Amino acid sequence: MGVDAAWARAMSASFTLTGVPITVTRAAPDDAPILTRGIWLSPTDDQQPIGRDFYRREPRKVLRIPRSDVLGRLDKGTRISAPEFEGQAIKTWQVEGYLPVQFPDEWRVILTPIA
Repeated sequence: MGVDAAWARAMSASFTLTGVPITVTRAAPDDAPILTRGIWLSPTDDQQPIGRDFYRREPRKVLRIPRSDVLGRLDKGTRISAPEFEGQAIKTWQVEGYLPVQFPDEWRVILTPIA
């Protein structure tokens, strides 16, 4: 087994074991729901605003999503339906921003809840 195949297996196992089921819905015309799994990371706490963003006092939710399942594009404003924990009620979130890429085959998105 090559390194790429081993990495793909490890990523798949990670999302299967520790992830929650999510539904990603992008804006039209690519608005077909994409079913995948995501892993919640520790919330971020911005010390200073970025660009034109306003300062936020509450921690921001961060979700890891496999890039291959989202076909390489995940725009701001994309809606994600996901429970915070397995078995909890599903909430709808919106992509507000991104964390720097640590691995080329995943997204780390900052989400805000939609009321």
